[in-house]
Amino acid sequence: MYFFQGCHTTHFSVKLFEDLAALRTLELDQISKSTTSFEMSEDVLMPLARLEKFSLTRSSNIELPQRLLCSLPHLQVLNLSSNGIPTLRREETCVAQQLLIVDLSKNQLSSIEQFLRGIPAIRQISIAHNQIVNFDSSSATPFLQQLDAEYNRISELKSLPDTVVHVNLAGNLLKTIPNAVTVLPNLVALNVSRNTIEAWNSSILMSPELEMLDASFNNLDTLPSEWLQKCEKRLAHLHLDHNQIEQIPVGVLLNSTNLQTVRVFL
Repeated sequence: MYFFQGCHTTHFSVKLFEDLAALRTLELDQISKSTTSFEMSEDVLMPLARLEKFSLTRSSNIELPQRLLCSLPHLQVLNLSSNGIPTLRREETCVAQQLLIVDLSKNQLSSIEQFLRGIPAIRQISIAHNQIVNFDSSSATPFLQQLDAEYNRISELKSLPDTVVHVNLAGNLLKTIPNAVTVLPNLVALNVSRNTIEAWNSSILMSPELEMLDASFNNLDTLPSEWLQKCEKRLAHLHLDHNQIEQIPVGVLLNSTNLQTVRVFL
């Protein structure tokens, strides 16, 4: 493992890592100030072909090569969080076949589909705290299991692969739970809190595996019975606090025998 923090530079020497061919983890933190830029060239990374985790965080004005993933063919974890990155593009011939976890949270991204397209193995994506409006990942990430997209500008999702089990869409612009989410057959945890969801246009949540549903801080005036039709015997945690619900309809939770937590207070 190699860790840089607070070195505040504009670039690295091409020879910096040439004696570290066996390196598995590289973590770079706070390497540039808001008044300067940092350019990570492809040549600097070329000696690190065996790298499995690459982290570049809390830095400003980052310039990354579009061939980043060509230099790191064995990469499994990529963390580019908290950099204020406005755009992120990848040369599509560069495919990291082993990349499993991608953290792009706390940037200024408005789109990430082009970067993700054709990276087949990704299981977890965090795009929290960006400016993303639309997200379509079914073809780009066919084995995705966990999506963290809280605090963006999402009002609808086009599609998600059936493999997804955890979805966090808190703090977006949702007026209803997207159909791409309601049809997921294996969904275990869903967070749609802090949106403007209303009860009148609700769809059935198709997953019988759903254990946690957080719909707090919305505009619900009742608990939609459609949400529980498939998962009522599995649901363990139901958060409905800070809505406009004064009373849960009689019988709606009658068969929810696994419930451990229910929060309904205003």
